[in-house]
Amino acid sequence: MIFIYGYYGFICTYFVPNEVFSKSQVQNQPKITSITLRKKQLSNNKSRLYLDFYPPLPNSGTGKPTRREFLDLYLFDKPANEFDKQHNKETRKLADSIKAKRQLAIQNENYGFLTEDKSKADFLAHFKAIAEEYRNTTKKDRNNYISVYNYLEKFSKGACRFKDVTPNFCNDFKEFLQ
Repeated sequence: MIFIYGYYGFICTYFVPNEVFSKSQVQNQPKITSITLRKKQLSNNKSRLYLDFYPPLPNSGTGKPTRREFLDLYLFDKPANEFDKQHNKETRKLADSIKAKRQLAIQNENYGFLTEDKSKADFLAHFKAIAEEYRNTTKKDRNNYISVYNYLEKFSKGACRFKDVTPNFCNDFKEFLQ
């Protein structure tokens, strides 16, 4: 990861391929979470599908580590007719699709890539929150962050998402500051 500093502080981060880093730096990457699709037997001739994570992931709501995500998808244990068999087949495909989506999201976060949801988030609000964290630090640091935020807001006309922050955006912002 390479950080770009402008006149008034941190703006952009570029990601470079792993070949640039030493072997020990690459080995210190976080472990990739494995996801297994499992089913839990229910009493009414049905099974409930869930995803099993190892190692556990933090729950987005509570922040506590969790190993399971129940999908609210059900299979017939003993399909009685063709309709039940087709239902099981389609439900299994849907569960596999959800599993693949979760795996991709986890890998993107492990390697620093933005997920679809995060790329649409407001970069200006995030940067302002960082500037507010520096409120209790030295006056110089606080003023730098607030100044960068003000120029960034003026440059982007008040609307900037994470996916808008590209190398071209950073270069244009650098020219705007000069």
